[in-house]
Order: sequence, then structure tokens, then C-alpha cells
Amino acid sequence: KAFNKFDVNSDGEVSLSELKMGLEKELKTEISEKRVTELMKIFDTSGDGALQLDEFVTVDRFRNQLEALAREEKRLAAEAEQEKKRQEQEVLLAEAKLEFLNEKEPTMSDKALSVLPYLFPLMDGLQYGRFLLSSDDAGANPIVVILAVLYSLYRSIPFSGFVAFFALNILSGNPSINRLVRYNMQQAIYLDIALFFPSLLIGLGG
Repeated sequence: KAFNKFDVNSDGEVSLSELKMGLEKELKTEISEKRVTELMKIFDTSGDGALQLDEFVTVDRFRNQLEALAREEKRLAAEAEQEKKRQEQEVLLAEAKLEFLNEKEPTMSDKALSVLPYLFPLMDGLQYGRFLLSSDDAGANPIVVILAVLYSLYRSIPFSGFVAFFALNILSGNPSINRLVRYNMQQAIYLDIALFFPSLLIGLGG
């Protein structure tokens, strides 16, 4: 009897449009084309795109299946929303980590600042080239004059070498400083350590 109600054109099968129209009439609610198509795929065991008499089920089974599909759709939507939030949190975490570690592309000021740490090994290395600063024509070279002034200031500070070494060592471990600056600080430390050995040999030789 129910099958005949759905089989409007009496061709012995219930098409997709007939199933939609019949369910909406029986359940007194609008059903989307997508949901009816899902129902058809579940109960159409022959796969011909229509329901024959032996494939047709009661209205209650259709209703239960519709409710199950609705619950599954809500579950998938909730999971998708959770996944979206998780991905957004991962992006925010990655941005915060990038901000904290300052792994960004260096700015022009960062590039300029990254050169300054090399003044530390330069000052310590000038002890091997003091003759350049004290030569007769040294005053005519502005670069030599600037180096001489910096060297004098550097040596006027007590324990300047140790202060500079520990300062660079601490700052190079600061993640908020740009990576390029931190890298050059570390390289400056390595260079200054390398300069220590010649002075040690000179001291032992003397």
C-alpha cells in the first residue's frame, strides 16, 4: 500500500523524485535533494537508481534513516569545526613561535646591527696590528683614525674583553633578537676565541 502511494506513475518502481515527494508528504517536512539521494543509495540494492517493491521499506525506516543521516552530518560538521579550530590554533602557535624566536626575514636595521658584533674580535685583533695605528701616515687615513679611537675607548674600559664576551654570549641566546643578528654574534665569539690562541702563544714565547 505504501509502495503504491509513492509510485505515482504506477510503473512498478519509485524514482528519486517520487521518493522525495512521497516522504515530504508522509513526514510533512521538506527534504533536500541530497538527503533523498543518500536514502536512495542506501536502499537501492540493485543500483538502478530507483526502488523496486522488494527494496522499498516502511516510512518509519525511512524516517529512522533520515535521522541517522542527520546525526552523522552533525557529527561530521562538529569534527570539521574542531579540525578547523585546531588548524587555526596551530597557525597561531606557529606565528607566536615565529614571533618569539624572531625567525623572520631580517630588516635593514637587523642587517646593520648584525655587523656590530664583529667589532669585538676586531678590537681584540688590533693588538696584532698596532703598528698600523702608530705609523707616520696613519693620521691621513680616516678608517685608521676611527679604528684608533674605537681601540682606545675599548681598552679604556676595565675588563672590556670579558664584558663584551659575556654580553655577546648572553644576547646570542636571546630568541627575541633576529636570527641573523644572533648568528653573527655567535660567529664573533668564535672569531675572538680563535684570536686568543695567538696571544697565548705570544705570551708563552715571551
